[in-house]
Formats: sequence, structure tokens, C-alpha cells
Amino acid sequence: MAFFEEIKNLLGLDEKTSDILITYMPSKGAVVSGYKKILKIEQEYISILCHNKRIIYVEGKNLQISSLASGEIVIQGKVDYVGEKHE
Repeated sequence: MAFFEEIKNLLGLDEKTSDILITYMPSKGAVVSGYKKILKIEQEYISILCHNKRIIYVEGKNLQISSLASGEIVIQGKVDYVGEKHE
């Protein structure tokens, strides 16, 4: 978690201005900080409810959740796309 705190500091963000932080390497996986709930898990699609009712989705191949922590989720697999779904 310290890595993400350092990035927030470098970007000049605080708790009021940053509610979600996503870091990903296309061939390895993604880390989403600020998640509240997993909405859908499939091998090629994962959707996550984050703060402020925002929905983040990850598309790729062989996706799996490898770690869950308070407010942080780690997804492994070949990530093709990370986006925000508006409903």
C-alpha cells in the first residue's frame, strides 16, 4: 500500500481528490485501490464497484483475483483494457 500512497503524494492528491487508483501492466495484471465490492468475475471480465458508485471493469485473458485487502484488489492475467462504466 505504501507504493500507492507515494504515487498520490507525487501527484499532489489527497483523500478528497482521489477515490480510485488503478495501476496495471498489460501482460501481468492490475491493482485497483478504492474498491468496495466485486460485481462480476469471469475469466475475461471483472467489474468492481468503487467509491462514489463508480464501476471499473477489467477485460483480458485468464483473469483471476489473486489478493484482496481492505480497499485494494489485485487481478492477475493478461489485461487488455481497464475502463469505467457509466450507468
